[in-house]
Amino acid sequence: MGTIERMAERDERLFPAEEQYTNARTVQGAVLSACGNVKHVKSPKRFKIYSNGTLLLRITEGGGFIKWARGEFPFTAGDLLRLKHTGEAELNGACAFYYIQED
Repeated sequence: MGTIERMAERDERLFPAEEQYTNARTVQGAVLSACGNVKHVKSPKRFKIYSNGTLLLRITEGGGFIKWARGEFPFTAGDLLRLKHTGEAELNGACAFYYIQED
């Protein structure tokens, strides 16, 4: 089974500044753009992500909870989260975040 955990701060260079993201498009009602391997999402309500590996997630705006097979996990702006082998997870709440596949 997977896990979700809060992390201490990491090197900010992992997540480039918002203005460096390009090719914005609408996905699941959210605006998704990318800068290399890093994705930036502005979601008005909910957004599903999927990973069999590990995702790093930096919440930059808003708050809510992540719903996944093992329950719910709250988040707020400023959180840095590691999602390990969670499979499908849904971020619920108006928010903006960056994510990158760590492995």
